[in-house]
Amino acid sequence: MLAAVLYRSAGSPKVDGLADFSDVPASAYYNSAARWASNNGYISGYGSRVFGSDDPVTREQIVAILCRYEGRPAATAPDFADESSISTYAGTAVDWARANSIISGVGNNRFDPKGTATRAQVAAILHNYLSTPIWPTTQWMVMVSIL
Repeated sequence: MLAAVLYRSAGSPKVDGLADFSDVPASAYYNSAARWASNNGYISGYGSRVFGSDDPVTREQIVAILCRYEGRPAATAPDFADESSISTYAGTAVDWARANSIISGVGNNRFDPKGTATRAQVAAILHNYLSTPIWPTTQWMVMVSIL
């Protein structure tokens, strides 16, 4: 779903061919989105050509995807108490998301990087992302109409 939301917010650009993932059916509504997200380096999936289309997204995965979509900007932010639990690939993204008030902790200054992002958390993260000055108003309006 996250790939589809970002794909649509980008204007659903033309994508040639089908997604090259074993778990993305050719008829899936998100097939073009998965290929687009993969081609642009926003979502790489797992080894063995698995996109993880039915997998819940973790808190560190969602900020990593948004940070990649934003162009991988660098940022610094205070460490979370469980900073050592954040995967290497997501460290900069977590700092970026915290520095831009896109995501906060879950209490006691913990980030809970491997925790599944609930639907409410994903909605809050997307709302926060869309409310930051880094997002142009025209893209924000497109994203709101998608949600």
